[in-house]
Amino acid sequence: MQPPIRPDLPRLLERCRKGDRRAWNELVEGTESLVYSIPRRMGLSPEDCEDVFQDTFLSLLKNLDRIQDPFALPRWLGVTASNFALQIVRVRSRAQLQDLADASLEDLIAGEELAADRSAETAERADLARIAIDALPEKCRKLLTLLFFEDKMDYQTVADMLGIPIGAIGPTRARCLEKVRVRLKELGFFD
Repeated sequence: MQPPIRPDLPRLLERCRKGDRRAWNELVEGTESLVYSIPRRMGLSPEDCEDVFQDTFLSLLKNLDRIQDPFALPRWLGVTASNFALQIVRVRSRAQLQDLADASLEDLIAGEELAADRSAETAERADLARIAIDALPEKCRKLLTLLFFEDKMDYQTVADMLGIPIGAIGPTRARCLEKVRVRLKELGFFD
């Protein structure tokens, strides 16, 4: 989601062109969520997102005088961040293709088998976790579901939904998680 366009963007951009550091900081802070959102949506690592962020704002600094319409700045930042993120994706893709080309058939098969084993182990562990949670009393199941599996809910909303005091949520959660841990141990989850 693009941040709302500030009505004072022309003045802010002009102050940045004159070297006003506070204006630059304000501009960066006001648009950083837009710039960071692009590489994150592309699945890049936090380090790569940082690189895209730095490259985008360095490019903006170099091109401040070329931006004629200040209200086009958010789009300019989005396109620039996308271009830098795509460069990283392309480099990663080429490296992965090269790795595949260099790998022997035995290495590829071994890698696929390892990935399949890991996937099966993850699914098995998820099944055990579901079994442990399903074995909980209804109150614990509801509490853990609201806290960990639903969209982020604040404690007041959870307390209202369950009809318990807000101060009871933390201790109840701890008791419920201990029950899950004990059940997981019985199921061999930690072996």
